[in-house]
Amino acid sequence: MGGGGALDAMNKSLKQNRAMLNSGSGFEKRKNSFYSSNKSKKWTFKKATPEQLQRINDKMVELRKADIRRKALVLVLSGLISIMLIWAALTFFGF
Repeated sequence: MGGGGALDAMNKSLKQNRAMLNSGSGFEKRKNSFYSSNKSKKWTFKKATPEQLQRINDKMVELRKADIRRKALVLVLSGLISIMLIWAALTFFGF
């Protein structure tokens, strides 16, 4: 039967490719050992008082407002600079 050499080469290539595949030993073993060691730990977190939560909320609102002001200032300044550059280019080239 013809083509036996090609089939043999195909089988050898498939066997070599399977041998080169990573068996998942590295990442999977490290991941499983990490998660299995933490199952016995019990985490305890402190409860925040309503006053602490209110202070955190006020601080976040203050930071958000400052960020909005900063972004608005950058937007206005970049718009003014862009308009000035366009105006300068138009007057310089005489359009």
